[in-house]
Amino acid sequence: MDNLDKNAAAAGKLNIIVLVPTLKFLLLHVECGSYKLHLNTPALKYFHFKGVLDEDVVLEKLPNLVKSVLEVETRYDTSDDDYAMRIWDFMGPLNNVISMELYINTAESLCHASNHDDDVPMFHNLSSLKIYGELWFKYAWHAVRLLLFRAPKLQTLTFELVDMYGSRCSDLDNCSKYSQEVPQCLSSNLTTCHYKGFSEHEDEMELVRQILKDAKVLRTMKITAEGGPDSEMNRRIHKELMKFPKSSQICQIALE
Repeated sequence: MDNLDKNAAAAGKLNIIVLVPTLKFLLLHVECGSYKLHLNTPALKYFHFKGVLDEDVVLEKLPNLVKSVLEVETRYDTSDDDYAMRIWDFMGPLNNVISMELYINTAESLCHASNHDDDVPMFHNLSSLKIYGELWFKYAWHAVRLLLFRAPKLQTLTFELVDMYGSRCSDLDNCSKYSQEVPQCLSSNLTTCHYKGFSEHEDEMELVRQILKDAKVLRTMKITAEGGPDSEMNRRIHKELMKFPKSSQICQIALE
C-alpha cells in the first residue's frame, strides 16, 4: 500500500483503483460520498459514470474513448463553483470522445464555473451529444449552449427529457454570458436534432426555438411527441413550430 492508499484508508475513504491497460468497457456507480478514484485504462472505449464526485479523483488520458455517459450528481457540501470545476476536470481526459450522453443536472452544474473558460476542455471529436433527464429548470438552453461551445464539430444533438413542469431556483448567469454568440457547431456542422418525449411545455419549446434560430446547416428537426402522428397534440405542435424563424432554409420539421 503506497502513501496515497494509506492516507485514504486513514480518512475512511473507499479506494477505487482500476489499472487495466486492455479494459474496453467500464460502468462505475459510486454511491458513497468519500472515496479515492484512480483510473488508468488507455484502451477504454465505453465509460459510464454515475454518482457524486469526490476531490481525490484521477483519470489518466483515454485516447480511444468512443462513448461516455455521465450522471454526475449534485453535491451540497462544497461551493457550486468549486464543484463545477471538479466536473470539468473530470471530463478533461474524455476530450477525445465521439459520442456523449449527459444528464441535464450535470449540464446545469457545469454552468457554475465562472471565469474559467481557459480551464475547461474542448471536445473536438464529439459528433453526437444526448442530453437526458428531468427538465425542471427554466434555463435549460443556457446549459445546453455552454456545451455546444465546447463541441465545435457536433453533428447530432438529441434531447430525451421528462418535463417536470416547474423551475429550480438556480443562478445560471454564467451560462448566459455568451447570449450574443453562436456556437461554431451551430454555424457549420449540426445537421440533426431530435427531441424525444416532447410535451409542448414552454421550456421544451424554447429549446427547439433556439436550435432552429441558430443552426444554419440543420437538415432535420425531428420531434417525437406523446401523442400519435395524427393526434391533435401533434397538429398543435407543428403549427407552433412553423412560426419559429429558421436559419437553415433546408431544415425539415418532422413529427412522429
